[in-house]
Amino acid sequence: MPADAADDRLRSHVHPPDWINPEPRGRYHLAVVGGGTAGLVSAMGAAGLGAVANTDGKTGWVFTAPRASLGAAPTAVPGVVFEGTGDGRLFAVSAGDGKQLWEFNTVQPFETVNKVAARGGQIAVSGAVIVDGMVYIGTGYAISAGASGGNVLLAFGVE
Repeated sequence: MPADAADDRLRSHVHPPDWINPEPRGRYHLAVVGGGTAGLVSAMGAAGLGAVANTDGKTGWVFTAPRASLGAAPTAVPGVVFEGTGDGRLFAVSAGDGKQLWEFNTVQPFETVNKVAARGGQIAVSGAVIVDGMVYIGTGYAISAGASGGNVLLAFGVE
């Protein structure tokens, strides 16, 4: 299949050509760490994301969102993992070392295409979806008590 220019551009933002994957313990497989027993690995103190070495099972890195628990399931593409939080923030995390690459607070009003008032909120129901170089996230569709409600689907692309 021929290379796609949009995918190549997206990869260059999240996986620069001169980037070297840090491999202190070998290659990592991403393991999702949830806030309960439903995760692939049970919570490590606080809900977070983690990478586990496939050679010895040791933890390579752990990412925990400041001031919030992680919400819906993470979404991974080569070089980056997207994760939402209970307080409405969307994070991009390096799959190589677990460092935060980007953060966006969705808890705010948005002007929508159909002119209906919309506001972001908790990201707890579904994770991001990535199609044709765009990242889509539903924010505010909260199902837990005390959640920050809203009603918006956001789309992010690379500039």
